[in-house]
Amino acid sequence: MPSATPVALATADGEFAFRGVFHGDTIWLNAESSVDLHRVFGHELSHRMRQDNPVAYRALVDAVQSMLKNFGADYSRSANDDGTRSGNARRERHAADSS
Repeated sequence: MPSATPVALATADGEFAFRGVFHGDTIWLNAESSVDLHRVFGHELSHRMRQDNPVAYRALVDAVQSMLKNFGADYSRSANDDGTRSGNARRERHAADSS
C-alpha cells in the first residue's frame, strides 16, 4: 500500500504560475489559485494514482471519459484565465489522452 502523500501550499505567479503540481511524492497547491483547492487537489491526486496504480487509473478514466468530452476546451480557457500558460493545459490534455 502506498504511503501517505504530503500536501503543501505555496504561492507563485507570473512565469511560474500554477494551480497544483504532483512532484516527487508531494502534491503542491497554489494557495492563491482561482480554482477551488479541493478540485486542484483531486486532479493532482489523480496523477499520484496514475503513478501508483496505472490499472486503477485507467479504469477511472474509462469510467468518466464520457463526462470529460468538453474538458479540453474548458481546461484551456480556465488555465489561461488563471494565468497559467496554455502549454501547461496542452501537456495536461496530452497526459490524460496518452494514459
